[in-house]
Amino acid sequence: MAPSVRAAVLVKPKTLEAREFARPAIGLDDALLRIESGRYPFDKMHTLSFPLEQAEDAIHALAGHVPGVNPIHLASCPARRV
Repeated sequence: MAPSVRAAVLVKPKTLEAREFARPAIGLDDALLRIESGRYPFDKMHTLSFPLEQAEDAIHALAGHVPGVNPIHLASCPARRV
């Protein structure tokens, strides 16, 4: 069975109804088309990078527990050595 999602649907003014829908599949081709369209600028999708040692901080930022930080996408990567 395909995964499903529940959503509140406005069926008439001031009337919401809970309904279940099949979860839409977003594949690699769909993601590439969105980036190529320019509607979702790729340079603005990746918003933060954290060193691997700060993985816990990255999780807190992504969860919205860091005031003033609203990441869309972040990465945790090994520290660069010079």
